[in-house]
Amino acid sequence: MRSGWWTYIVTDGLDGLFAGRKEIFTVQEVADLLRMNKAGVYKWLKEGVIPGYRRGRSWFILRDELKDWMRLGSNQGRPSGSGDGETAGEAADTNIVE
Repeated sequence: MRSGWWTYIVTDGLDGLFAGRKEIFTVQEVADLLRMNKAGVYKWLKEGVIPGYRRGRSWFILRDELKDWMRLGSNQGRPSGSGDGETAGEAADTNIVE
């Protein structure tokens, strides 16, 4: 049975990473946080990879939405509740009905 301790490590790490930061980020701030260049962040925003909002020519990114996006993208599988070690994404993939 999977204990889920990996999820706690990721959660604690993200909470620490975002602690004390303001609620709205600029593209440059996201680039710095993700250690990317601004062009890469703009590309991801335009493609909808990361959550963001465009107002005129400017983009802004909400801290909590970015944190949730990062949490969902963790490679540290989340337990599905089945106790078989399957991640939530794997469980969803196997239960698709066409």
